[in-house]
Amino acid sequence: MSGRRRFLTGATSGTGLAVTELLAHRGVAVFGVARGEENMRTVVRRLREEGPEVDGGRVPAPGRRYGNAASHAGASHGKPL
Repeated sequence: MSGRRRFLTGATSGTGLAVTELLAHRGVAVFGVARGEENMRTVVRRLREEGPEVDGGRVPAPGRRYGNAASHAGASHGKPL
């Protein structure tokens, strides 16, 4: 799976976290988003210490636009996802 990129929601808990960890450890460049910015930072920091290419950001509150998170995801990995 090396060379692939994925944008994942709910990346700080439950199934979203499990998929984020699984893909990251399989060589997929992951950009995760979640509502809790500090939780997302914690997950990113922990995974980076383990070696995977991972980044993340906060999803805006319901009803707001998601464009910023998606734009940042492409910029952080150098290519559109």
